[in-house]
Amino acid sequence: MTIQLLNKENISKNQVDTIEQFKVLAYLKKQFNTDEVSLYLLDRFTIKLVDKNNNIGYFKYNSKTKSVDFTKKILKIKKWRDKKMELNYTKVGDYLLPNLTINNQNYGKINEYGYLRLEYLKEHNKGLYTTLLMKDELTNHLVSVSNECEERLKTLMDNYRKNDNKLSEKSKENNQLEWVELMNNYRNCVEEIILKEFIYV
Repeated sequence: MTIQLLNKENISKNQVDTIEQFKVLAYLKKQFNTDEVSLYLLDRFTIKLVDKNNNIGYFKYNSKTKSVDFTKKILKIKKWRDKKMELNYTKVGDYLLPNLTINNQNYGKINEYGYLRLEYLKEHNKGLYTTLLMKDELTNHLVSVSNECEERLKTLMDNYRKNDNKLSEKSKENNQLEWVELMNNYRNCVEEIILKEFIYV
């Protein structure tokens, strides 16, 4: 099948060649603003997406899982080992997958704020979520958000402790329940600030 660019009319009317392409197109229309990307039919299962920054992704209908899979590259593999490229492959199900490593990944800890950010992107900003996946930057983003939120939490809580005498160690010894209640109130305020500044943006 020759590569075919879908124009706006094709996309709006869902004019594709196969049922699998139709399902992939329906998925892409939910995830992306199709006015800002170019879509190409590659084969009966696959649609190629190019965004305005020339990032490329391939979306393929998986007949086994009944879902749309995303990949950055499509490889035509004829051998288990490509001597020229020195790539090794592992067979997973019916597919041969290259043994590749992801470069420039931040392997720091993803905390609760990082996971909240991940859920927010999945539910409310799918375009950014998919772009980060395509660029292999999702992990870096989540680790960065985790670290920034931890630093912001520590800074604000330290400021509250310095400026409120009721949070002193002496106050904690004299009335522990009041101290704990006040700390919880301050922490709730800080977390609300963090959610607005780093998570739900």
